[in-house]
Amino acid sequence: MVNPSLDPAFANDGNTETERRVLLVEDRGPLRDALVGALQFEGYDTRTTTNGRETLRRLHSWHPDLVLIDLLVHNGTGLEICRQVAGLVPSPIIVLAPVDAEAQLLEALNSGAVDYATRPLDGRALITRIHTTLARPSQTDGPFVDEIVEVGPLAIELSRRRVSVRGTPVHFAKMEYEVLLALALRPGEIRTGDELLEEIWAGRSFEDPRTLSTHIRRIRKKLETDPGNPEHLVTVRGIGYYFNANGRGP
Repeated sequence: MVNPSLDPAFANDGNTETERRVLLVEDRGPLRDALVGALQFEGYDTRTTTNGRETLRRLHSWHPDLVLIDLLVHNGTGLEICRQVAGLVPSPIIVLAPVDAEAQLLEALNSGAVDYATRPLDGRALITRIHTTLARPSQTDGPFVDEIVEVGPLAIELSRRRVSVRGTPVHFAKMEYEVLLALALRPGEIRTGDELLEEIWAGRSFEDPRTLSTHIRRIRKKLETDPGNPEHLVTVRGIGYYFNANGRGP
């Protein structure tokens, strides 16, 4: 059950942190919705991820000011995600965990988290912790660690948003890059259109529901040997898309 104090109506204390970015690593559900609502109500630009790969991608493409990680996310992999984030970027980390998860909380703090909150979450207390953490002298101006992800014909340099296809640098427009990365970092996993729109266009407006399919067509022209018969960016009719690293087609 979600604590009522996470309702945005209870979270605001009159302080608005404009243009500060918070990345929330949390499974889909009522808790995530409540957290996003409270953070946005406070003026934080908030994006969400649900696993390590998504988080890695978002860190390098978006550069959040603070990362909020539920240790129970994605079948309990939050602690490992915390370690990865702490080893890659200078953004402060706050972790969430059940009140009886003392060992995991201590390990998260030893791994680089700067603070924590326990369930049931108190919205006011959590927002105060975030305000306090971001009010400290900034450590988020340091360099992000370069990382190159190689999958199928792609080599993606995350920190510089550079993509090579079969060894040749190829320019992808901003949203083309976002769509390609969302699929390539989870090869073989079918992503529905709604999931991709929520992840990539969250908080933005787009008028035409065919926006995603338009970007898919453009990506295929740059990625596929035969864009009319794609082997890597595969459509699953009526469901969505997936990235096939080995290029065997549907």
